[in-house]
Amino acid sequence: MLRRWDERADDLPDEPDWIDHTERAGELAGAVRPFSARAELYSADQAAAIAQWVETALSAPPDVVRSLLFLLIRRAGEEGGWSHDASRLVHHLRRSRFSVSARDAAYVLRTSASLPDTWQASDVLVCASALAARTDAPGHWRLERAVAEFTGSVTDRKYVPAADRSRILRNLRQLRPRPGPRAPVDTTAIAANDGWSAVVLAELAGWAGPADPVNALLHHLSSAAGSRPTRKWLAAAAEVLAADEARQVLRILLEAVASAEGVKAPDRYGWGLVNLVVSGQNADLVRTAGWAAAVVKEDWAVGALAAVVSRALSGTDDSGYIESAKVPHACIASLGMLGSPDAVAALRGLLGTATDAQVRRQAGAALSVAARRSGLRPGELAERLVPRAGLDSGGERIVAAGEVTARVRVAGDGEPEVRWRGRRGWVQRAPARAAGAEPMVRAAVREIGEALAGERRRLECLLAQDRLWSVAQWRELYGEHPVTRVISRGLVWVFDGGSCHGGAGDAVSVDAVSADAVTGEAGTGGAFTGMPSADGRLVTLDGMRDLPAAGTVRLWHPVRAEAGEVAAWRDHLLACGTRQPFEQAFREVHRLTPQEREAQLYSGRHAGQVLCYPRLFALAGEHGWTARYLDPLEGGTQSTASRDFPDARLTVVFGHQALGVQAGDLQVDWCAAGQVIFCKAGDRARKPVRLDKVPDLVFTEAMRDIGLFVSVTARREC
Repeated sequence: MLRRWDERADDLPDEPDWIDHTERAGELAGAVRPFSARAELYSADQAAAIAQWVETALSAPPDVVRSLLFLLIRRAGEEGGWSHDASRLVHHLRRSRFSVSARDAAYVLRTSASLPDTWQASDVLVCASALAARTDAPGHWRLERAVAEFTGSVTDRKYVPAADRSRILRNLRQLRPRPGPRAPVDTTAIAANDGWSAVVLAELAGWAGPADPVNALLHHLSSAAGSRPTRKWLAAAAEVLAADEARQVLRILLEAVASAEGVKAPDRYGWGLVNLVVSGQNADLVRTAGWAAAVVKEDWAVGALAAVVSRALSGTDDSGYIESAKVPHACIASLGMLGSPDAVAALRGLLGTATDAQVRRQAGAALSVAARRSGLRPGELAERLVPRAGLDSGGERIVAAGEVTARVRVAGDGEPEVRWRGRRGWVQRAPARAAGAEPMVRAAVREIGEALAGERRRLECLLAQDRLWSVAQWRELYGEHPVTRVISRGLVWVFDGGSCHGGAGDAVSVDAVSADAVTGEAGTGGAFTGMPSADGRLVTLDGMRDLPAAGTVRLWHPVRAEAGEVAAWRDHLLACGTRQPFEQAFREVHRLTPQEREAQLYSGRHAGQVLCYPRLFALAGEHGWTARYLDPLEGGTQSTASRDFPDARLTVVFGHQALGVQAGDLQVDWCAAGQVIFCKAGDRARKPVRLDKVPDLVFTEAMRDIGLFVSVTARREC
């Protein structure tokens, strides 16, 4: 205590030693244009001078870089911020390694805290917090006071971008001393400004267990940096979460997102009040909690992560918002790292229901991660983890509540039906005492319906893929699964009993199958088409036939069949009254036109069509396409919609441009369709691939979607 008193009595000035700093870096600091300089375009000479400045600064000793930053922060305090030059040049100096004293760290924090609330001050605040985080005495009393003043200033500011605010808060957390083993639960990392924090702080206030595991977890969550967790950070998270108390608190942090009610709080831009579940200040902590759940092998983890994503996607002004998209994206990534059947089912549900293109991309990437961990392709993993929805091998689900028993199964039309046990067997009408069982039955019907809908979407996507299965593998995945077999019985398949190059049950590669089996419906290897029946046999155009004992199976597509065979299957379906789960036999077929063969690199079959743009954007999102919205306020007059075909490693791009946009317009009402190209997946330059190199399945499915967009949104339809 005596030493601390002596430190407080220290009457040395707070100002750094500017004479030394100026001697070291005054020339470099003077070469940076001041805040009052005009933002002019750089000439070649200016660009060369900037490159020389950066090279000189980075090659200087760490003490010179430190002095340079102090001089620039002092100038920001005098001028009210940094010029564009200063912000750009300081960005290059972050790689330099040095430490600062507590006195100097306190100075830069106080100086930047006094800046006016403008966009130009944000870079100064980030730099000051980063400098302070390098202090050699984080617990010094001067620094504690400066941190409190600086934190209050950042909290009250409106013109600090969310990304900068996150960096600042992360830097400040490093200055917070770690609680000792007997300290109470430290909640200083949680900002009490939203609905989530109200729930969490109330739970931690009544925490009766040991505080050390909780503090270790909160400290670790606060230490994360970057846009994704590192292996080292995840390994440390696993060590922290080895304690039961840490896992309990992590569960509280995540489940509170779904259970919390929103709290009215000022919008960060000062436009009014917004109903917040998770504010931007708490978003980083919730995001890292989602990352940490990836190492928890308990049943609650998947449900908690999925609930966070659902709450984020369904946020409204009534239910409350999660202020940062980083939160659901982190939870989606963790579902992929978990890779359990429930996690994969949740990701597949997102792919089928989410309308946000970024969410679908995140879910697709997470499925790829889960597939790589299991040694499979995403499609192979998905078909092995299809939920059974509680159905037994006979395709029934029994729901019992007291003396009432209900049976749910899938009817012939592919929809769940309910029957109740009565005195004379199963009846359609519910008994009088069934009120207590009805919620359970409705939940079972909903679960089965969602599983069926998900399988319809998945199998329809297989039409664009050249997937092959061995007969044994197909029988297990598509003939015996209680959900999938309902869909597969309504589809036409190609069976080839003489082209299997693998053992029974082995996955079969397209390359391992003869050309006749892939490109013809009745090749020399004995290929034929058929529909599975309830008794395990096949309905063909020539009558009933047994399932081959070996060979390969693939989904039939009319683009690869002769016109006579397509017509025969259509007649058969109409005569039998069979309703397919999605269009297959009656599916539109698109092949290359002579004009497209001549153009080679693009299709212009829809170019020039005038389309209703809001309807086009919405329809593209519903069908899984990714599009950038045309915004006249930001000068956007051209855009593209794209869809990925992962198995073919291709992306189709449909261009369109705004029509009739005048100065002052707030939205685009009409657009003109442009060219369609195919490029390699992940190619940012989008270099076109020759159309005759695009697989026929990919081409016809892509053009079918685009044809639908054009037919529905054309001017005559609006």
